[in-house]
Amino acid sequence: MSLASEKGASAPFLFGRIRLGLLGFASWSISAGLAHAWQHSDRQPVIEVMRQEMRQLHTPGAVLLVFRDRRLVLAHVEGVANCVTEQPLTWDTPMLLASLSKPFWGSRLLRLHRSGVWSINNRAAAGFSHSAGPLRSGLQASNLPAQPYDFSYSNQGFSLAFREVSDVIARAPMSSIERIAWRQAWSNEPPAGLVTGHLANKDCRGVIGASQAWSGLQVGSGRLALSGKEAASWLQGLLAEDRVGRFLSRAWAFSVQVPFRDLPTRYGMGWFMQNDSGGVLLEHTGFVPGHGSHLRVWEQRGDAVMLLANQGPGAPLPETMAHVSRLLWRFSPLEGVGTGSEAAMSPLGDWVADDGTWLRVERRSGAIQVCESTPGAQGCITRSALMPATKRKWLLAHPSFADPVPLYVGVTPAGRQALYFLSRQFVRR
Repeated sequence: MSLASEKGASAPFLFGRIRLGLLGFASWSISAGLAHAWQHSDRQPVIEVMRQEMRQLHTPGAVLLVFRDRRLVLAHVEGVANCVTEQPLTWDTPMLLASLSKPFWGSRLLRLHRSGVWSINNRAAAGFSHSAGPLRSGLQASNLPAQPYDFSYSNQGFSLAFREVSDVIARAPMSSIERIAWRQAWSNEPPAGLVTGHLANKDCRGVIGASQAWSGLQVGSGRLALSGKEAASWLQGLLAEDRVGRFLSRAWAFSVQVPFRDLPTRYGMGWFMQNDSGGVLLEHTGFVPGHGSHLRVWEQRGDAVMLLANQGPGAPLPETMAHVSRLLWRFSPLEGVGTGSEAAMSPLGDWVADDGTWLRVERRSGAIQVCESTPGAQGCITRSALMPATKRKWLLAHPSFADPVPLYVGVTPAGRQALYFLSRQFVRR
């Protein structure tokens, strides 16, 4: 599948250019003209939600891809690549995917495992499923966590595991996009034309140059930049191939449990996973200063949503992701946040751990934030943004970690509501 360029649309794609008042944004849309595709009444509200959220968050540019039944039903690019120069964001502009490189390469390894080219043994599973493990144990599976709350996560660990199997990744034939990603993984220089990053909540005062953003990324766990066209082509190819082999959900067999009792969530081969009655939901986010990315795949349905933005750190446009998830699956990760039947599971409020440390989850300046403090301290030691991932899983942009830290809402064995954060349990004050 290839996407038509802005200069000329070719069936079944239709382009339109729209000028917006905010920062002189330019927008191009691609809408698949397929019989099963969303109607205009389905697509246009999604685009309007995206535009409104971009205005609210002052997001310079973003790309949205929506797949249903393994077919592209909505592809939309909005805004500018650089808010200072107002250079338009196009389908050919490379966007930084950052930690989405983990599911990118993890999916390739799963395909090689399915085809018999390579076997995911305990050594490899330890590296890619408990990615802090390689730093301590040299990829020995014996150091996999015995208890769910021992889960830990490391960009450096995943990068080390990637290097360990690099010969396996390179051995089999690659697609054109995988060859691009392979060259990027080993390059110390950013791809030509990489979009300019913008710090969250800084407007145009927080511009992050391409070289600065790229220098903080590691081989295999962060160095990946694709244009909207390339990302759509890769994702459609992945979904089409998985339809035959059903290899994505096999990541479950090589995963470890993430610290959450009430809703089983696992991590393995570059994916966070939940096993729902409708199948396995796989997802990952990418957080680096100036950039954000989010990918969610429901394998059995062949549905997927990808959001890329040149603003971060943080999951890009969480309201837009929630809106699309609700349309696709009648499921919104924002449900239970102060409204609705699951309001009792909201993370909002004050929480305290046995050691006296406490968290305050509150709405502030139109966003959900976490105030973290210690016994006897006055006010917040750290204040971080909290982004929804699923109904009871949240991602915290913690200043001590390059990637977001999971925070879970659950119920203790005694029936009390609790938050699970950094392998600790907090209960309501």
